[in-house]
Amino acid sequence: MKRLEYVDLAKGVMILLVVIGHLNDYHVSGSVHDKLFAFIYSFHMCLFFLLSGFVMALTKHKLQEQSYIKWLWKKVQTLFVPFLAWTFVMWRFVDPISDFAFDSSTIKFIFLRPDTGTWFFLSLFVCQVVCYPIFRFKPIWSWLFPIGFLLFGHFFLSRIFDASVAFAYYDIYHFSSFMAGYLFYEYRDKLLRAELATISLIAFVVVEIIHPNPILATLPFGIALLYICQQYAQRVEVGGAKPWLYSQLKLIGCNTMAIYPIQAYFVYAFSKPVLIINDLPNTLVFAILLVFSYFISIACIYIARVISYFPIIDRLLLGKIKK
Repeated sequence: MKRLEYVDLAKGVMILLVVIGHLNDYHVSGSVHDKLFAFIYSFHMCLFFLLSGFVMALTKHKLQEQSYIKWLWKKVQTLFVPFLAWTFVMWRFVDPISDFAFDSSTIKFIFLRPDTGTWFFLSLFVCQVVCYPIFRFKPIWSWLFPIGFLLFGHFFLSRIFDASVAFAYYDIYHFSSFMAGYLFYEYRDKLLRAELATISLIAFVVVEIIHPNPILATLPFGIALLYICQQYAQRVEVGGAKPWLYSQLKLIGCNTMAIYPIQAYFVYAFSKPVLIINDLPNTLVFAILLVFSYFISIACIYIARVISYFPIIDRLLLGKIKK
């Protein structure tokens, strides 16, 4: 099936916001940091999971062509293995005091508090495996296991393990957003309309002003963003020549799974503040971080291309499998 270019554009926007969020965490302070943090983190990762669910629904016909075991093994190679590889790579930045050791505390940290910047791989792996029945089968019963996991999984895990465990890979917002991505794909023709996109954008702005919240902000912003990207892609297709902005957003959007771990590595490696911004206006700080995030994303793409010349490293770090 042909790629939906407006989805790539939306993914490009979102990964830029991810990089901006990480730059803001380490290189901005004061009230500007707090406002940008509240804005970006109110929707950016949840919307990433929604887009991931949307893309999986878009390619669900491939699930009909292969067995579950074969599909699961591919996900292990493309998501789970890179998660482990990047965890080991970034351990010295996450916990520079202690040496890495294979003991129960280390294993618990890796899988229950994967705060290594690449928890997204593990979270996405869990979401895809648990939600597989929704994408593979049509009957309503296929929703029972994912919904059951959503409602009771965290409850039982928190009883088995320390209640303070973050369970970043099983955040209820991310998991529900991924499931919503499937419904978004199924009803995209009804959702991606000018009237609804306008209402959604207004609702998003109201939520951000009153009280930023992932549950209330993700879907309105997702509808507005995908509609804008869809209209932009259609106009570019009609016009023929592709503008610089379109080409760059698409390039970045097609390489999100490479940009995400590589930029996270550099964020940890260069976490000492070198760009302290305190007293500048919020919009100016955002614009500065946007410029930095663009160049960082492009650099990550070229680094990924260099990595691709080394098949074993490419497979371990980026989950690339030769077809």
